[in-house]
Amino acid sequence: MHVDLSSRPRYSAILYFLGRYRLKFFVILLMTIVSSVVDSLSVVAFFPMFSSVLGASQEEAPGVLGFVSQAVEIVPVTNPVAAAAVLLIGVFLAKTGLTLLREITTAYVVAKIHYEVKRNIIKRYEGAHYQYMLDNPQGALLYGSLDAPSAVSAVMLTASQMATATLRTLTIVIVLLTILP
Repeated sequence: MHVDLSSRPRYSAILYFLGRYRLKFFVILLMTIVSSVVDSLSVVAFFPMFSSVLGASQEEAPGVLGFVSQAVEIVPVTNPVAAAAVLLIGVFLAKTGLTLLREITTAYVVAKIHYEVKRNIIKRYEGAHYQYMLDNPQGALLYGSLDAPSAVSAVMLTASQMATATLRTLTIVIVLLTILP
């Protein structure tokens, strides 16, 4: 069986862009981690509400549940159900705000990369000799200036979405495992 080496994926271009925009991707990764942790806390934020409605004691809750129960006590409301509802609303507002901020930042970074790649290609075409334009088919020139930069930004956007989904799932599983007896 013969394996065509030219059809194998090449990751050097992805690593090149990750290295070139290292700070921007680090900010997205940091925001993704924080957003994932808040997402996982939104799962646990229901515990004080259920405990208050059912009349169960929250004092003996270990780990993350104890932390969330203590957060309810900080809320300046005397009714435990109302305090749990305020905490739940606060967690969901934080989750929504962080998710929007992460999505806006990701869209900005992807658009910035797309713009810079397209600008660099156009600059190369601008500096090329006229014979280069004659020697290459018009379709290849259009592909190089219009479609190729879109592929780079699409890969970066997809990688960001995959990292977000993976980290969100991982943090929720970790939180759920810590609350099991």
